[in-house]
Amino acid sequence: RLPEALFLTFPVATAPGTSWQLDKLGSLIDPRKLVGGSTGHLHAVGDGGAKLIDTGSLEGNASLTAVPFDSALVSIGIRSAFPSPLGSLTEEVARGPLYFPLQN
Repeated sequence: RLPEALFLTFPVATAPGTSWQLDKLGSLIDPRKLVGGSTGHLHAVGDGGAKLIDTGSLEGNASLTAVPFDSALVSIGIRSAFPSPLGSLTEEVARGPLYFPLQN
């Protein structure tokens, strides 16, 4: 299969100690800690969007939030509209850029 998709990339430079947390049904989830067999990078997020949390900041938990306007779909660290690979994300991928699929 050849994917046909157009993405808006949110290229955020991150450091160790940061990771994306996703608003799923009103709760923040960590994409590094998912149920086995689920997709790690492709998610539908709620009104809270995706929040980059920096637990190593001097001010405590500094954060940056990205909220999609017209589509709930977001991909973390992997620019792909396919829901694979399955499983939790590695530490490095979980700090990667956000990709918002605009068309597929």
